[in-house]
Amino acid sequence: MRPLTRMLAVGLIAALPVSIAVAQGSSAFTKFRDQHKYTFQLRTMVTSGMMECERSPATKIKPAQAKQFLTVLKPLRTQPKLTQDQAKAAIQKVQRIYEAKQLAAVDKAIQQSRNRRGGGGGSPGGGGGAPGAGGRPGGGGPPGGSTGARAPFDPNKLKNFNPFNPKKDGFGGERGYERNVQRNKSLFSFLEARAAGKAAKLDIPSGPGGRPGGGR
Repeated sequence: MRPLTRMLAVGLIAALPVSIAVAQGSSAFTKFRDQHKYTFQLRTMVTSGMMECERSPATKIKPAQAKQFLTVLKPLRTQPKLTQDQAKAAIQKVQRIYEAKQLAAVDKAIQQSRNRRGGGGGSPGGGGGAPGAGGRPGGGGPPGGSTGARAPFDPNKLKNFNPFNPKKDGFGGERGYERNVQRNKSLFSFLEARAAGKAAKLDIPSGPGGRPGGGR
């Protein structure tokens, strides 16, 4: 075997464990995402959906609606876990608050989230992302660690995660936690200001640990 050929062969063999680990991680996260589909959908409806509504004067969130959203979402901020039944119930309440034209904007945001994931169920991060969810819920792969490297993905540890009450040991590690805290702070500050009839702009951070995730 020629030296160059031998070097390439050795390199390919050395890369196999990493490739297998990435494939297994992606498969595990796809399964996890399917098991938490209502959590990711809820987060996308609330974050990306509202941001899409705010793009047009015709679909902006009204003060009365902001009050209703706060009634539904505020209790989630202190809830340790979010089961699929609880997420589904919240989705139904949120859907009833949105007007028909706003729901069209929300559907657009959900479709965009799907397109970012390549039309599949992969990701966190959701927009977002996810839940986002801290480690790219809605982004196409298992969450990354605080240093930018991928952290070991433990679906049992993250079972019934609550994107509205993030944990430091959740998606994306400490970096993802801080970004998710900021995302929630921006969301609820906007809703509280809008509910009070004050000028408010919804500006939710995106990127690793902050991208809304979802899909239906």
